[in-house]
Amino acid sequence: MSHQLLDGIRKDDFVSLARDLIRIPSAVKGIDEGDEREIANFIAKRLEDSGFVVRLQEAKTGRPNVIGTLRGSGGEYNLMLNGHLDTVETTGMTIDPFAGKVEEGKLYGRGAVDMKSALAALIYVGETVNRLGMELRGGLTISGCADEEGRAIGSRAMAQSLTGIDAAIVGEPTGMKIGIAHKGLTFITMRTYGKATHGSAPQLGVNAIMAMNKVLTALDAELPQLSGRKCHPALGSPTHNVGVIRGGYRANVVPDFCEVEIDRRMVPGETVQSVLGEINVILERLRREDPSLRVEASAVDWVKALPMDISKDEPIVQSVSRSHRAVTGKESELSTLPYWTDASSFVNLGHIPTVVYGPGDISQAHSAAEHIDINELLTYARTIALTVLDYCNRQKPP
Repeated sequence: MSHQLLDGIRKDDFVSLARDLIRIPSAVKGIDEGDEREIANFIAKRLEDSGFVVRLQEAKTGRPNVIGTLRGSGGEYNLMLNGHLDTVETTGMTIDPFAGKVEEGKLYGRGAVDMKSALAALIYVGETVNRLGMELRGGLTISGCADEEGRAIGSRAMAQSLTGIDAAIVGEPTGMKIGIAHKGLTFITMRTYGKATHGSAPQLGVNAIMAMNKVLTALDAELPQLSGRKCHPALGSPTHNVGVIRGGYRANVVPDFCEVEIDRRMVPGETVQSVLGEINVILERLRREDPSLRVEASAVDWVKALPMDISKDEPIVQSVSRSHRAVTGKESELSTLPYWTDASSFVNLGHIPTVVYGPGDISQAHSAAEHIDINELLTYARTIALTVLDYCNRQKPP
């Protein structure tokens, strides 16, 4: 049965599907705007035509998830294959983001790595299973989430509504390593306030940019020490990155306002409240040292704050490992990931053991000439196909 399924994985067919997905624009606009309707409807029709029972779930108006299910024959273990429908913006790309160009064994375009090619492989595997009449004792679900690149409202809604799913695979690019843990994420905004005056008499004002400089210097010096106490055995320590700064509007005016945005990566055991409390301890000390300092901090409390980790002994981890070895002849490396994925929602909100396993190099994600190696994509599709057979045909204990 496995040989029949592997022989049915036709590279040209699923590369054609990946190109179709790339050609459908689904880029987010900033962190709050996007429209996945066209790509969700396209996938829904493909799955319906392949015998899946399909529903569209509106996470928000204009931002649907798509969920297609193929029922198993024996009520055994149910597996979900998942990807996200949206991409980041196309600004700064040096290639046509929507052409889906194939050249020298690589597929180019926005989403080629993150993650429309993997999503196409997942869909195609499900289609092939049904086309060949492969009997699965457990059910197979193929799903696509809206808004992964934004606030992750899609995976939140999906995870809270799913029933009967025993395990999941999220196809984000891991270089074919099996991701069993990743950090959470919050965005911290800090603001300092000053007093505006003419730039020729700066001593009469209070410079909010210089005040922010004092704050950032203190955070840079003290946060690593605080974070070091929260080292996770697999994920290591939390990190912070000052990614955006705004302040002032003219060189000859003392700025009365400055704002920074900080990317704070969180490990299991941390919460948005504990992270914000850590920063406020430092800010309170700075205020005591300088009573004129006016500074405040806030943080985004969202699903992306949730880190994810599962045991290496989970059956889905073992199933992907066996299938990877069967296809490649090599052991797949268990890995932790530096970036957030929708797997966090499924693990933390849906209580579904989930691995992150996908083709492609994360350095290509969001890049100016985003591309993926087609042969690696074929290896991935074949591995997923064997995983479906292996996991969905496991027998539940009596």
